[in-house]
Formats: sequence, C-alpha cells, structure tokens
Amino acid sequence: MAKNKIKNIFKSKQEETDAQWMPISDIMTVLMVIFLFISILYIKRIQQQIQIIQKSNEAIQEISKEYTDYKQIIYDHLKKEFNEDLKKWDAELLKDPIVIRFLSPEIMFHAGKSTIQPRYRGILQDFCPRYFTVLNRFKKLIEEIRIEGHTSLEWHGAKTKIEAYFKNLRLSQNRTISVLEYCIAVKLKPHIRKWTIKHAT
Repeated sequence: MAKNKIKNIFKSKQEETDAQWMPISDIMTVLMVIFLFISILYIKRIQQQIQIIQKSNEAIQEISKEYTDYKQIIYDHLKKEFNEDLKKWDAELLKDPIVIRFLSPEIMFHAGKSTIQPRYRGILQDFCPRYFTVLNRFKKLIEEIRIEGHTSLEWHGAKTKIEAYFKNLRLSQNRTISVLEYCIAVKLKPHIRKWTIKHAT
C-alpha cells in the first residue's frame, strides 16, 4: 500500500512536471513563430532596399551614360565649328574635360599686364560669338562655363615667393576678367549674352 502511495506521488509529481513543460514548450513555439515572422519581415525589408539600390544604380548609370553621350555631342559640335581655326589660333580642343586652350600667351597679354593685345582681341571677336552660340544649344545641360587665366610662378621684382604668388594670382584673375568682359561685349544675341553672363565664371 505504501509502495502504491509512493508510486502515485511520484506519478503525480511527473504529471505536474509534464504539465509545467507544456506551457513552456507552447511559449517557445510562439516565440519561434514570432522570431520567424520578424526574420521574414527583415528579409523582405532588405530585399526592398536592395531593389531601391539597384534602381538607383540603374538611374545613376543612365545619367552617367547620358552625360557621356552629351559630352561627346558637345565636343563634336565644337570640333566641327572650330576645327579649321584651332591651328591658326595656336589653340587646342581637349575632350575630357571639354576645354579650348590658347597656347601662345605672348599674343594674349604683355608680361605682367592684363590688357588684351590686339591680335588676341581679333581671335576673341571671331571665337566668342561662335563658341557661346554652340554652347547655348545645350544650355539645359551646362551649369558652368569657366574662363581661366594662367601665369608663371615668377614675378620680376618680387622679394618673396608669397609676394610673387599673390601678384600672379591677381594678374590671373584680372586677365580672366578682361577676357570675360571682352567676350560679353562682342556681338552676342541678347538671349545668348544673358545666358553667358549667368553661367560664365
């Protein structure tokens, strides 16, 4: 009888333990389902972000291709317009970036001066209206037309390198302003002049 009692007590303890494990296993199952659901949502979100990135990359590639195509088209138009003149002006047309560079500084300005020499004025009088007219055809694609003036690193009479640097910097800026001022003053159509003033730096 005592044996049966002990057996029954052990059995009821075992049932109690099993009964306790059931809710814990249910909780674990629910937690696993929640975790699985969160994982699926997270994976879905990552997939959406990957798609957004892929679309962005495609858009960037398309813009880059368009930019390259238009750059080539602008270059071709400038080459067609100035191909016969570049040699007589001692100038060159570069493709990347698109630059027209005049190579004979001695015909442009006297040393240390920013006044445009007569021969260079004649070149600019021919060059500027044609150049800005070509660029104006692509005005929606062009943000800036940059005019640059370059000088040497030396300055006769400067006592230090810093003094020479700043004198040349001022000279470079003054030459650039002289060229821009002259280009704006030559015979440009009013709408091209307005666009040039807005975009030339």
